[in-house]
Amino acid sequence: MAVRVTGNFFVYLLAPKVDDHENKTIRSPGKLVGLNVFSQFYVGGYIEYIPELLPYGSHFKNGFQGCIFDILVRAGRDQKLKAPGIPEGHPNAGRNIGQCEKSLCQLIKCRNGGTCVESGSTLYCKCPTGWKGAFCTETISVCDPEHDPPPKCKQGSPCVPLPDGYTCLCPLGTTGIYCEQALAISDVSFISNQSSWMSFHSFNIRHKFHIQMQFQALSANGILFYTAQHLSQRSGDFLSLSLVNGYVQLRYNLGDRTLILQTFQNVHITNNSWYLIKAGRVGNEGYLDLDGINITQKASSGMTALDTRTDFYIGGVSSLHLVNPMAVNNEPIGFTGCIREVLINNKELELTERGAKGGSNVGDCDGTSCGYKVCKNNGKCKVKNAHFSCLCPKQWMGETCEQSTYCSHNKCLHGGICIPNPVLLSYTCACRLGWSGFWCERQVSFFTAKFIGNSYIKYIDPNYKARDLRFTKLSLNFTTTKTDGLLVWLGRAEDEDNDFLAVGLFDGMLKVVVNLGERIAIPLIHRSNTLCCNKWHFVTITQNKTVIRVYLDEELVVCEDLDPQRKYTVLNYGGICYFGGFGLDRKVNIVTTGLFSQEFFGKIKDVALFQDSKKVALITGEGYNVYSGDKD
Repeated sequence: MAVRVTGNFFVYLLAPKVDDHENKTIRSPGKLVGLNVFSQFYVGGYIEYIPELLPYGSHFKNGFQGCIFDILVRAGRDQKLKAPGIPEGHPNAGRNIGQCEKSLCQLIKCRNGGTCVESGSTLYCKCPTGWKGAFCTETISVCDPEHDPPPKCKQGSPCVPLPDGYTCLCPLGTTGIYCEQALAISDVSFISNQSSWMSFHSFNIRHKFHIQMQFQALSANGILFYTAQHLSQRSGDFLSLSLVNGYVQLRYNLGDRTLILQTFQNVHITNNSWYLIKAGRVGNEGYLDLDGINITQKASSGMTALDTRTDFYIGGVSSLHLVNPMAVNNEPIGFTGCIREVLINNKELELTERGAKGGSNVGDCDGTSCGYKVCKNNGKCKVKNAHFSCLCPKQWMGETCEQSTYCSHNKCLHGGICIPNPVLLSYTCACRLGWSGFWCERQVSFFTAKFIGNSYIKYIDPNYKARDLRFTKLSLNFTTTKTDGLLVWLGRAEDEDNDFLAVGLFDGMLKVVVNLGERIAIPLIHRSNTLCCNKWHFVTITQNKTVIRVYLDEELVVCEDLDPQRKYTVLNYGGICYFGGFGLDRKVNIVTTGLFSQEFFGKIKDVALFQDSKKVALITGEGYNVYSGDKD
């Protein structure tokens, strides 16, 4: 039997220790006469593909190629020659071994006119034009790099075969037949037959969802907005806003049934009209408004929470076949037209190549760098070569008219923020907490905090991690000059599902609202007293699991069990306490979704948390426009 050896192969066999074997041609140097091996015997090559990995000094560059016959070895001078292996003549393992004088190409069959080529220790099928794969069984697509000529898609854009060629799915910020051109997006445009879409990081919309957008339609059908629990046809919960035969439809499923609202009027497709759509839901009650004409879906029994985990998709979806069939009227298709100014729960999405998480084949509506809101504060945008310039009103300056001329040389000190006052043709300084004066030039300290409206303090509770959050206590003294305003908000105030305990004024009455994680409880309002004006009041609120007690001037005025079943009993407020408001650019009515209408006007002192004997030092927090009320 002859063994055919082709390049990189190995055969290893068990071999006995070679002891006192004398070299017949030369004598080994030194006193050692034994050959110690590790019971493996290789023929024709080595287990590693790279011969350089053999022990130092072997100097082999390739495995043996050829035929080897009748291998016999002996392990001792007095032993007989025999074939290595156990049982005798049988190798333990090997690679790329064939019968001598027999071609390996006889062992495989190349398909579709392919030719087998043997090259050293390897063989492969050389495929004719139009075929590829190990055995020439796969057709070459126009999008495969093997195609002649290869696809020309740039910027890593995916290639999609078409009946008459291919198209390139351009990443955001690129355009052109092969995505070879850079594109600055100011007003986005979508084309349904080019799989256009944009995606944005989602946030919590479980209990309520409000969307507002402007759009200009060039087709009667297409997805404007989509989000779901899963990106699949069996998506679970979903919410979709789309055009259906020229009418706007809102569809949402909270787990039990699909609710559908459709506008009374349709949109015009070809007259370049911009439409304003407002839509949403609170619980399972929905509404849909097109240019001021509103329809509603009344609340009913059933599911009330929308659980979504996918991105927010605008203009289409990355994989249309994964859209829930109940979310659209017919086959899901992308939108064709332009979209601008999308707000979800009062948060505006940045519809640019920088603001989106992902997208494909998104263009610019008018093909210029001027867009709907490129120039701020009523500035006029003009195209200037490949860029733009803004003609600003006389009170504004900067590249996009973002800076007030009154603040261009302001003298606000110590982190003070300049606030323009066009009426007085001047400005005022909003001073950082701990500073006062016209230019915030004077450092102050106080025990009584005075809030003047556009004011707030954010205090971080240093003992939060040690608190027993099943038992919360908050007490303070306050006086006010208004009948409405937010006193305190214990909680992160980042999204609707954050736990919180809030205290404020509503029409001159004390109002307390609590969310322990499941839903916002019905506001607790004490209607017997009017708490205005300029009179000090002492308020204490205690939370004992789900039982809320409110004391006004040391009299118990409210006692309510929010959930007798004790499903949620902990107030996870994150150690964050807001007093008077949330920030210069965060409106109270928006952050609290209407629970409180405005910032607090008045004074707050003697704030205590839980059972702490030491009062909260409000001056140690962070904030703006809060001044000393100690001497007033």
